[in-house]
Amino acid sequence: MTDSLSSGSKRGLFVTGTDTGIGKTLTCAMLLSALRGSGETAGYFKPVQTGRTSDASQVARLSGARAKEFPPPLYSLSRPASPDRAAAAEGVTIDPGAIRDRWQRMSGGCWIIEGAGGLLVPLTSVATMRDLVGALNLPALIVASTRLGTINHTLLTLEAARSAGLAVAGIVLNGKKDPGLAEVIAHFDAAPIVAEIPRLPSINPKSIARRARELFPTPVLRSLFGFSGGDAHSFVDEDAR
Repeated sequence: MTDSLSSGSKRGLFVTGTDTGIGKTLTCAMLLSALRGSGETAGYFKPVQTGRTSDASQVARLSGARAKEFPPPLYSLSRPASPDRAAAAEGVTIDPGAIRDRWQRMSGGCWIIEGAGGLLVPLTSVATMRDLVGALNLPALIVASTRLGTINHTLLTLEAARSAGLAVAGIVLNGKKDPGLAEVIAHFDAAPIVAEIPRLPSINPKSIARRARELFPTPVLRSLFGFSGGDAHSFVDEDAR
């Protein structure tokens, strides 16, 4: 099926992380909730899903959206492993070009694209997640934890992004507050710390909506997605119809 782009402009942000299980999906849910709360039409897309837990369903539940509003992953693989290994186990070949084509057909609005694992996770035998970000030509938002070791992991991820010429929209720190951590990272790289997500006593749509407004106010959303106040977006995903 061929998508027809709407008249609204299309903006995307690729959410990656310094590791797996780092808080990417939580960040995506907060971003989507914040965008919708600010009056922007927005969507979520997970091109490659590995493991039996659906990140799209999680994002939909926490953000107050409906999963059927999201385009399904192009590749849904049951093995909880890197995309290349999960695909090989099922005899599937992942085509980064097909993901790029799908993105190009997607309609106007603010899109949150969630990767699998970190930038150097293999997507195929010859391409990594970093190559996919470059092919989509999207800025990367890097999610990092505040646990021990995060300075090294974050700076390595930033170095990997910079060396490939990727645009870095910023960093989100997720976890228990670590005073001074943001300053240390900022000393070595100019990428802004756009939000610090604390440990949440409960994770549900109500708490996500409240925290999303606090952590991702409209000025931050504008810096990440590049829209200006009063932009009107039309959001129709033709493939999801």
